[in-house]
Amino acid sequence: MHKFIDNFSLLGQRMKAFDFFPEEVLSRASAENPWFTDEQIRYAKDRIARGWLVQEKLEQWLDPYQDVFPVKQPAGIGIVMAGNIPLVGFHDLLCVLASGNRALVKTSSKDRVLTYFLIEEIIKIWPVMADFIQWVDTLSTADAIIATGSNNSSLYFEQYFSNYPHIIRKNRNAVAVLSQRMDDEQIKALGEDIFRYFGLGCRNVSKIYIPKDFDFDHFFEVLNSYGNIMQHHKYKNNYDYNRTLLLLNKIKHYASNYLILKEDKSIASPVAMLHYEYYKNLEEAEDMLDRERDQIQCIASNTKLNMEYVAIGQAQKPALWHYADGANTMDFLQSLV
Repeated sequence: MHKFIDNFSLLGQRMKAFDFFPEEVLSRASAENPWFTDEQIRYAKDRIARGWLVQEKLEQWLDPYQDVFPVKQPAGIGIVMAGNIPLVGFHDLLCVLASGNRALVKTSSKDRVLTYFLIEEIIKIWPVMADFIQWVDTLSTADAIIATGSNNSSLYFEQYFSNYPHIIRKNRNAVAVLSQRMDDEQIKALGEDIFRYFGLGCRNVSKIYIPKDFDFDHFFEVLNSYGNIMQHHKYKNNYDYNRTLLLLNKIKHYASNYLILKEDKSIASPVAMLHYEYYKNLEEAEDMLDRERDQIQCIASNTKLNMEYVAIGQAQKPALWHYADGANTMDFLQSLV
């Protein structure tokens, strides 16, 4: 365990460098997936380096498992990675390697370049990892499966991997509960939760719960600093398409030049659109959240709630022990021992 922490702390130090990813890698990554801009890639890199690959944080995360991991007889853990945001599958890889198991990696076609490069860097720092990471096209030789995908692909995963111990993740999104006392700094921070990765991450806020007297005009005015997001052609195309549909169908909505707000009970919203729903009091808001628990990845709030939540602006900054869909990956790997 000490070797793992030392080597991955070193990786974290190297990843802090602005030019950790060469320009050629950034260029190929964005060609492979146009949503992966240099800015978004570097943000994801820095969140991993500064939020996870720090000695004290790795020690805190792994302390409960020091008597179990690394395992004496490594199993092959198949990892089906998503490709919605840069390096989204890295946490699963980190868990498998920390446990001492072998990672059978099946990358998304949308995030191969960055993942390949990062794994090569891991092996440069700690050559023994070459024996613990294998690229695969199929997972027929795996002993257990960790798979992330859409709601549709998860149905396939559930069926195909039904005979394997598994974690299967589906679509989830973050939501935010906003109070009447929301100041401008909190609105700006919420913009980070909404617009980071163009809203494509499972921790992006896709819906807000708001009081009846919510000031939409002021909300848009404060978020104007994010308006340059429309310079990205794919985001702009989504905005234009969704706005046109609403106008043609005469559906009530609010819109700025860069974001659409539509009243809707659904948690997930299209790119460039944010759903909203009114609440009368916080008890009612909590009831709404509880009913949608299986659709929610995390809750951001600027007011105290009687459930787990993060501060506004922190939705995209999970700690190592904040597991996707609430499924503790390390506990799952421990159960295989």
